[in-house]
Amino acid sequence: MPGLKHILEGSSGKSARVFFTTLGHPYDFKLSNVRKIALNGIYWALGKENEIPEKGAKVNLDVPYEPNNSGFGEKYKMNKIPEVL
Repeated sequence: MPGLKHILEGSSGKSARVFFTTLGHPYDFKLSNVRKIALNGIYWALGKENEIPEKGAKVNLDVPYEPNNSGFGEKYKMNKIPEVL
Protein backbone atom coordinates (compact mmCIF):
# COMPACT_ATOMS: atom_id res chain seq x y z
CA MET A 1 0.00 0.00 0.00
CA PRO A 2 1.63 3.27 -1.08
CA GLY A 3 -0.18 5.50 1.41
CA LEU A 4 -1.84 5.07 4.78
CA LYS A 5 -4.33 7.46 6.28
CA HIS A 6 -5.49 7.28 9.85
CA ILE A 7 -7.33 9.37 12.39
CA LEU A 8 -5.59 9.25 15.77
CA GLU A 9 -6.52 10.64 19.16
CA GLY A 10 -3.73 12.20 21.20
CA SER A 11 -3.38 12.42 24.97
CA SER A 12 -5.21 15.77 24.88
CA GLY A 13 -8.29 13.98 23.56
CA LYS A 14 -8.13 15.83 20.25
CA SER A 15 -8.16 13.76 17.08
CA ALA A 16 -5.73 14.40 14.26
CA ARG A 17 -5.43 13.10 10.73
CA VAL A 18 -2.17 11.45 9.76
CA PHE A 19 -1.07 10.55 6.24
CA PHE A 20 2.02 8.39 5.83
CA THR A 21 3.79 6.87 2.85
CA THR A 22 7.03 4.98 2.40
CA LEU A 23 7.39 6.52 -1.05
CA GLY A 24 9.86 9.32 -1.12
CA HIS A 25 13.06 8.60 -3.02
CA PRO A 26 13.65 11.68 -5.18
CA TYR A 27 13.16 9.62 -8.35
CA ASP A 28 9.76 8.38 -7.10
CA PHE A 29 8.37 11.87 -7.61
CA LYS A 30 9.25 11.83 -11.31
CA LEU A 31 6.09 9.70 -11.63
CA SER A 32 2.84 11.64 -11.72
CA ASN A 33 1.01 8.85 -9.85
CA VAL A 34 3.40 9.17 -6.90
CA ARG A 35 2.94 12.95 -6.80
CA LYS A 36 -0.83 12.39 -6.94
CA ILE A 37 -0.75 9.97 -3.97
CA ALA A 38 1.21 12.50 -1.92
CA LEU A 39 -0.98 15.49 -2.80
CA ASN A 40 -4.24 13.61 -2.31
CA GLY A 41 -2.96 12.43 1.08
CA ILE A 42 -2.07 16.00 2.06
CA TYR A 43 -5.54 17.21 1.04
CA TRP A 44 -7.07 14.43 3.18
CA ALA A 45 -4.85 15.20 6.19
CA LEU A 46 -5.93 18.85 6.00
CA GLY A 47 -9.59 17.80 6.01
CA LYS A 48 -10.04 18.99 2.44
CA GLU A 49 -10.87 15.67 0.80
CA ASN A 50 -14.00 17.26 -0.71
CA GLU A 51 -11.69 19.53 -2.73
CA ILE A 52 -9.82 16.63 -4.38
CA PRO A 53 -10.91 16.45 -8.04
CA GLU A 54 -12.56 13.22 -9.15
CA LYS A 55 -9.38 12.12 -10.96
CA GLY A 56 -7.11 13.32 -8.14
CA ALA A 57 -5.03 16.43 -7.53
CA LYS A 58 -3.39 18.09 -10.51
CA VAL A 59 0.28 17.14 -10.52
CA ASN A 60 1.54 18.71 -13.75
CA LEU A 61 4.93 20.36 -13.36
CA ASP A 62 5.75 23.81 -14.73
CA VAL A 63 9.47 23.04 -14.93
CA PRO A 64 11.35 19.79 -15.62
CA TYR A 65 11.97 17.77 -12.46
CA GLU A 66 15.52 16.44 -12.37
CA PRO A 67 16.05 15.33 -8.77
CA ASN A 68 19.32 14.69 -7.05
CA ASN A 69 19.92 11.00 -6.41
CA SER A 70 20.30 9.92 -2.81
CA GLY A 71 23.54 8.49 -1.51
CA PHE A 72 27.14 9.61 -1.21
CA GLY A 73 30.11 10.09 -3.51
CA GLU A 74 30.87 12.11 -6.63
CA LYS A 75 28.04 10.46 -8.48
CA TYR A 76 25.45 11.92 -6.10
CA LYS A 77 26.27 15.66 -6.18
CA MET A 78 27.52 16.04 -2.61
CA ASN A 79 27.01 19.45 -0.97
CA LYS A 80 24.70 20.65 -3.73
CA ILE A 81 22.06 23.08 -2.49
CA PRO A 82 18.64 23.66 -4.10
CA GLU A 83 18.50 26.28 -6.80
CA VAL A 84 16.04 29.13 -6.78
CA LEU A 85 13.74 28.93 -9.83
